[in-house]
Amino acid sequence: MGPVAQSPVGKRVGSWFRDIGVAGRIVVMSILIVPTIELAVTLPSRIFVGLSAGFRSMIPVYVVGHLLVAGEIDGWQVDPKP
Repeated sequence: MGPVAQSPVGKRVGSWFRDIGVAGRIVVMSILIVPTIELAVTLPSRIFVGLSAGFRSMIPVYVVGHLLVAGEIDGWQVDPKP
């Protein structure tokens, strides 16, 4: 997500992710992917699809919230109210 990647924490995480190398990235992605696949196999499909849709639908909500709080996204400015 753009606003998160541009935050100080996002930049630190991105730098760390690049520094750990290819093997480290594979390990980190496996740690995230394996539980997701396990949930997809274990949970009834309606619940898993609902959870997935909920997480995906939060991205635009987060971006709008960030824009309202921060007032900008990497150079974009909120128009001042008249």
